[in-house]
Amino acid sequence: MCKKEYEGLPREDIMGENPVLVAASAPGKCILFGEHAVVYGQPAVAVAIEQRLTVSMSSALTWSVDGSALDEQKHPHITLLRDTWLKHGQPMAIHVSGDIPSASGLGSSAALSAAVGAAMHHLAHPEKGIDRDGLSAFAHRAEAHAQQGRASP
Repeated sequence: MCKKEYEGLPREDIMGENPVLVAASAPGKCILFGEHAVVYGQPAVAVAIEQRLTVSMSSALTWSVDGSALDEQKHPHITLLRDTWLKHGQPMAIHVSGDIPSASGLGSSAALSAAVGAAMHHLAHPEKGIDRDGLSAFAHRAEAHAQQGRASP
């Protein structure tokens, strides 16, 4: 899920300047049953899908996502993750790539939260492994924050 060098990613950021420090990836999801009920705390059946989202992070002068300044209104989940793990750390340029269609119901936003969370955790605590259950719970909290409390797990 999280590697210092991720096969197939550029070795520099999108501007070709700073080396990629960390990259992480997360799959999309498909909720088979209970798609609407799950946001109200009811059970659902979900599976991971092959489509993935990958983030790479490199040092920068200011926080950015794909070349644009990190906007708390547009990416409240990324802002929450940053404020938790890297608030006083080096600003990062975040590059997002993948094949999960946006706004398709396949979990692109949740995958973004999980991948960014994994990458930031690795930068903040490179000596510690990632607790996948803890990361999943925290990424879900970030998603719920971004979606006013109504994110599917």
